[in-house]
Amino acid sequence: MRNLKRSILLAMGGASLVGAGPVLADTTEVEVNGERWTLGTEITSYSENPDLLEDQPWWNDPDLALELAETVEYDLGLAFEGEGGGPGALFAYGLSVEYPDREGNYYNGENGEPGPTEGDGSLEVGNGEVRNGEITDPETGEFVAITFWENGDVYDCPRGCPRVEDPYRYAILKSVQRMMSLASVSESLESSSRAVGAALSTTTLHVHGAHGRPMSRYVDEGESTVWVLGDYGVRRHGDQDGNTGIAGVGAGHNFGLMQFNYSLGRTWTEEDLVQGGEVDTDTFFLMLEGIVPVHEEAGLFLTVGGFHQWGEADIRRGYLNSSGQRDFSTASPSMHGQGARVRMDWVDAWSASRVSLSPYADLSYSRIRMEGYEESGGDLPARFSSRSDSVTELRVGSELAMPIAESGFDFVATGNVTHRFDSDGVRTRGRMLNDPFTVNQFNIDGRDYDQTWVRAGVGVEGAVGPGDVSVMLNGTSRGEEEAGWLAASYSVTF
Repeated sequence: MRNLKRSILLAMGGASLVGAGPVLADTTEVEVNGERWTLGTEITSYSENPDLLEDQPWWNDPDLALELAETVEYDLGLAFEGEGGGPGALFAYGLSVEYPDREGNYYNGENGEPGPTEGDGSLEVGNGEVRNGEITDPETGEFVAITFWENGDVYDCPRGCPRVEDPYRYAILKSVQRMMSLASVSESLESSSRAVGAALSTTTLHVHGAHGRPMSRYVDEGESTVWVLGDYGVRRHGDQDGNTGIAGVGAGHNFGLMQFNYSLGRTWTEEDLVQGGEVDTDTFFLMLEGIVPVHEEAGLFLTVGGFHQWGEADIRRGYLNSSGQRDFSTASPSMHGQGARVRMDWVDAWSASRVSLSPYADLSYSRIRMEGYEESGGDLPARFSSRSDSVTELRVGSELAMPIAESGFDFVATGNVTHRFDSDGVRTRGRMLNDPFTVNQFNIDGRDYDQTWVRAGVGVEGAVGPGDVSVMLNGTSRGEEEAGWLAASYSVTF
């Protein structure tokens, strides 16, 4: 038994160095369970100071007590000058039920391998014989220690098992710090990429939200139209927790061969990140589109458009620092993006009993780039490389319209299946500042995207005052669009 041999050698070594004078180690620092523990000792007894011992994190946790004891070993014992060390400090984790007069539930770094569980309770190990009683060196007959076993484990009690009233050197926690590594902050680093994802979400919403039904703004040849529009949505799919808002104005004119539309607006998002972090984006967009009557008598219309988006993100990245306390680093990088959409509508492809269906297919592309930036504040700021993410999506669905009797309004509905061709998001690259780690560069995989989901929307539209109002409530089954959003617009034709 490794520890038994050590006990014998220490006892013999200690006897040969009598008068050398013990040197006490005040504290020691060890790494256990991803944490850095600073430990000291206190000479006390359980009866004198029960609260102190029961407040230790290993009280009622024998696994932690054993792991710490085996790691510390003799560092907190009496180190004899010249060689070896003395008995280790006790990691008390409870009172013994079987031996109520002893502080039986503890480890001190001399704990041995499992002992006998049946029979006469004896076990031959090395040059020593282990019994429920004294351990002696068979060659010299010298006393080494007193031991007892229970539940199949051998417990070595250097110089005897202390009773609850006996003073002894107990291990006491001084402080504990989390061992910091890139792995421990990788979730926080990756979460900053949500700024790019949030901006991509705004492109999806302003293209496929209130701008999502271009034929609702189509006017006769020679006519013009102006409108205001807005969307408000919430993101709740998966681990997303945020909201998006859009407001814009637009105008269009039908030149005969094509109706040309343009709109200008603002988008903003808020999303919660891990450890109390948050990202806010604030961008503007300019959108241009043309609606071409491919075969007006048959109801076939082609819409081709594009947009440009620009603004910035405010990122507060949250994490646990080396003291286990929540901390934050911040930055405000600029961002910009572009996108395009091609859509084919077949207006009133089928109608019966005042109900009409208008199928459509919509292919869109969006790209967002966030410039590289350096964080400030907090214990663990980082420098991030620029990040670009793009998505291509296909939507196939149909719109429904049905007059609401004697109201001047139509009931409208839409539904589609969306497929995103991209399977994952942008990687997060950069390095930690202030060299907190031996290896401080990071390159973290992007978040996996849901690729296929279903959208449904219901609403009303009709004449109000000099123009037409449209309100639609939408929801998605899963995926990268908002879980739900409200789209509203008001347009005037002249």
